[in-house]
Amino acid sequence: MENGKSKIEDLVDHTKDYLNTSAELVELKTTQKMASVLSASISSLVIGLFFFVFFMFASIAFAYYLGTVTGKTYVGFLIVAGVYLLVGLFLWAGKEKMLTTPLLNMIVKQVFRDRNEEEN
Repeated sequence: MENGKSKIEDLVDHTKDYLNTSAELVELKTTQKMASVLSASISSLVIGLFFFVFFMFASIAFAYYLGTVTGKTYVGFLIVAGVYLLVGLFLWAGKEKMLTTPLLNMIVKQVFRDRNEEEN
C-alpha cells in the first residue's frame, strides 16, 4: 500500500514540477517577446528622431530659401507651415489606413517573428 502511495506522491511532485517549469517557460517567452518589441521600438524611435531633426533643419533651410525668393522671411515660413498643415490633414483623414493598420501589422509581425523562425 505504501508503494502505491509513494508512486502517487511522485506523480504529484512531477506534475507540480512540470507546471512550474511550464509557467517559467511561458514567462520567459513573454519576457523575450516584450524585450524584442521594446528594443525594436526604441531603435525605431532613435532612428526616427534623427530623421526628425534632419527634416526640421531642412524645413527651416527651405523656409529661409522661400523667404529670400519672396523677399519676406515670414512668407517662407508660412508656406512651409501650410504644407505641413496640408500633410497633417491628409494623414488625419486617412490615419486608419496609413498609420494605424501598418503600425499594428508591424508590431504583430515583430511579436510573431520568433515563432515563424522556430517553425522554419
